[in-house]
Amino acid sequence: MDNLNNYKNFYLSHKSLFGQIPESLGNFSSLIILNLYSHDLNENLPESLGQVFNLESLIVADNSFTGVVSERNLMSLSKLKNFSVSSPDLIFNFDPEWVPPFQLLFVSRICWGQTSFMAIYTKFSPNSMHNRLNCFI
Repeated sequence: MDNLNNYKNFYLSHKSLFGQIPESLGNFSSLIILNLYSHDLNENLPESLGQVFNLESLIVADNSFTGVVSERNLMSLSKLKNFSVSSPDLIFNFDPEWVPPFQLLFVSRICWGQTSFMAIYTKFSPNSMHNRLNCFI
């Protein structure tokens, strides 16, 4: 993994990975884009992800994550602009007093349950908000 520490963009999608994202991902300080879309990744999003200071785009949608996402997972991502995640068993639990260090331009979360569908898609521009679809259950 040491040879990968200078990577800025990491695109790996469509069913080639399974298991848990390693905590060592937090050592990738140069990483700007992380795209792990559509795998069989599970368990928690690692807290060390919050240490990837230069991360601007985090795409981990269409996986099977479980557990809790809190401010610890995103604490130092001040440059984050794009966040896409989808896992029906993932719980978002943030301290109501927490102020995120980032301003997202795009955020999406799509979850398919056994009997319900919930989608949140929001796209922000610097001066206004566009295309907001909040919730269908």
